[in-house]
Amino acid sequence: MSKVEPVEMKETSSTEDQNGDANHQAESRLNPILDRSRAELRLPADLVTEALRIAQLQRYRMKFNRAPENAEPPEGDIVERLQASGIIQSGPVADGADLDPIAFELLDVVNMASLMITIDLRFGAHSSAPTIWATPKLVVSSSSLDPDYVEFSGAEVGQLPQLLAQLAVLRSPQFVGQSPIAVNTKALVEAEGKRQTPEAAIEVLMAGGLELDQAKRVLAFQGDGVRRWRIRSSWSTDEGQKLAELRGLDAGVDGQWLLALTGSRDQNGQMNFTPQGHGELMKALRSVLPKHWVGTPLTQPAI
Repeated sequence: MSKVEPVEMKETSSTEDQNGDANHQAESRLNPILDRSRAELRLPADLVTEALRIAQLQRYRMKFNRAPENAEPPEGDIVERLQASGIIQSGPVADGADLDPIAFELLDVVNMASLMITIDLRFGAHSSAPTIWATPKLVVSSSSLDPDYVEFSGAEVGQLPQLLAQLAVLRSPQFVGQSPIAVNTKALVEAEGKRQTPEAAIEVLMAGGLELDQAKRVLAFQGDGVRRWRIRSSWSTDEGQKLAELRGLDAGVDGQWLLALTGSRDQNGQMNFTPQGHGELMKALRSVLPKHWVGTPLTQPAI
């Protein structure tokens, strides 16, 4: 451990102290962080695109033993910030300086992903969209609890179902409905417009064919305290790309339900709510995961 030298202290005014604290917090807020012990990388949002390109340049050098022709060098300010945090190892990037091995592996999976899963989450006025990137050998999830940052975490491929459940569902159902509920979309849209007067909304739903208890439950599904999620996955196969989608909601004491739309929401369609026990929900989540996929990247990042 290196010796810590004493620092001479000087008196400052309270205003100077406050300004210094604010400047220190602002500087710290912009710093990338690499946690090697947990294989986690936290990047300020303005660094993500260039950090991914630096990883792509490094992959090219590893494959061809030279830098790509006519490639623009990485932006100097971004390189300095990544070097200061130990994410880029010392030395000019143009001369072949590399990312830290863990940082490179995380970013390389994002660049080379042949399976991508996006999870759109909405809870009242709040929303987020974590993403899972995977090759046949490694998984990386990215999330952004703080809009100024993006966090990347590594996992094993065998952990995909649990990781997906953790990001999308959070908890086991508190209640399991007895039977599915199907409601006309025209009645559903009209009831949504009358949420402020529940009696009127329930009347609309019952006129659309629901029983009283079903109408009350569907109205509860439209409340601000319901957590809605939508999962979309795409992956590479020998025959091309495949797609899958799954939608659901967590209504707390009213249970967890899968959503499926038949026809058009704007026309005379039908919204189907299917109750889910824990085992059924995990089985449904696995339906958006491929049993097998190949390593062909879904996209080819530009260098």
